[in-house]
This record gives sequence, C-alpha cells and structure tokens, in this order.
Amino acid sequence: MEIPYQSIFDNMPCYLTVQDREFHILTANSRFQQHFGDYRGRFCYQIYKHQPERCEICPVDRTFRDGLSHRSEERVTCRDGSRVSVIVYTMPLRDENGQITAVMEMSTDISELKALQRQLRDSQTKYRTLFEEAPCYISVQDAEYKIIDTNRMFRENFGDSLGLPCYQVYKHRDDECPSCTVQQTF
Repeated sequence: MEIPYQSIFDNMPCYLTVQDREFHILTANSRFQQHFGDYRGRFCYQIYKHQPERCEICPVDRTFRDGLSHRSEERVTCRDGSRVSVIVYTMPLRDENGQITAVMEMSTDISELKALQRQLRDSQTKYRTLFEEAPCYISVQDAEYKIIDTNRMFRENFGDSLGLPCYQVYKHRDDECPSCTVQQTF
C-alpha cells in the first residue's frame, strides 16, 4: 500500500510548513494557506509576525544550528488580523548525507487552552480575594487537624498558625475536641 504523504501533510489539523535556511516557506499545508494566505516567495516572519526581519528567538533557526527538534510558544497573526497562540515544534529534514536541507515546522493552535488558563487564573484570583477579605475567621484543616491555610482576619487575630493543630490554636487544647466538626466533616 502506498502512503499518500502529500494528502497526510495537507490534512494535518495544525499549521505545517517546510522552510529553508533563509526562512523562505518552501511548502505549506492547506490549513496554513487557509489561515495565512499565499506563502510563495515570502519569509515565515513576514507571514506569521507581519515583521520585516526574522524573529530574535526562532526555533527553526535553532534547529538549523544544532540539528535538534525544538519547541516554543508563539503568538501569530492570521491574514484576517486575528491573533492566535500556537505551540511550535520543529524537526530537521536531512538529505542522504545527513545534512539539514530544510526544517519542518508544526504549529498547533492553543488559543482556547490559553483562554481557559486565563479564566482559571481569574477565578483563582477572585476566590483568593473573597477568602482573604471575608469578614470572619477562615481556616482550612487537613485530616490530622493541622491548619493548612488561613485568611487575613484569622492571621491578624491568631497569628501565623500554619501547621499547628486547630484545637491548639482555637481552644488552647492538647488533644482533639469532643464532637469535632472537622472530624465529622472528614
């Protein structure tokens, strides 16, 4: 069975290019052409970054210099002006003598992942603000009754009690409280 390499290249769910040492795009898959337009006679940095000179830190350049595959995270601009976050992987393409003749660059759109990461960070910031500014004492205990987190009001009134048993901090006891709500919760 003959493997249709061009068909596989064209239908990959990422942006695929092959570049020479001067960063000319020699070939590109259909997805790349759909999002970035005609590549013929153009440099990668003109298409991806809309800039007149090559990128200062370039995974394709690194692959040409050391012969290894490289990975980076980049922001690129599509032909419609939209900005896309991508993870870039490079791979050297060698001739029969082992010399690098070109570099294949695969860029995967991670914009949705980046948006989810921002939402998570924002949610964590909001949660922490609510936790810290609640007008009551908040402490979090582990299964051994040790305090593992406290809010600002707690710290202002009880001091830094991390790692101490809650019964010692709250009740000045040497052993667990009878009818302990922490134990009941666990």
